[in-house]
Amino acid sequence: MFSDIFEILGGTTQKATYSVAGVDFHGTDDEDIGFPGNAKEAMWQLHKETETALQVILSTGQMTPGVYEAEMYSTNWALVTS
Repeated sequence: MFSDIFEILGGTTQKATYSVAGVDFHGTDDEDIGFPGNAKEAMWQLHKETETALQVILSTGQMTPGVYEAEMYSTNWALVTS
């Protein structure tokens, strides 16, 4: 998740490469990537702040400002007031 957010925000990542018994392995886990400074903490905060909005946008297929509601544990978001 962190590498995806980092790249969306314009960062570039280098996946780690490991060699074991002559076989190269390329890191695919965010833990394998060294992010600068407190980037991971900032990206986690951004993820937490936008996760509901992203769920609404993906569920409704639109970016209309307003108040949305969904049944508990559901993805049937609906615009209540704009």
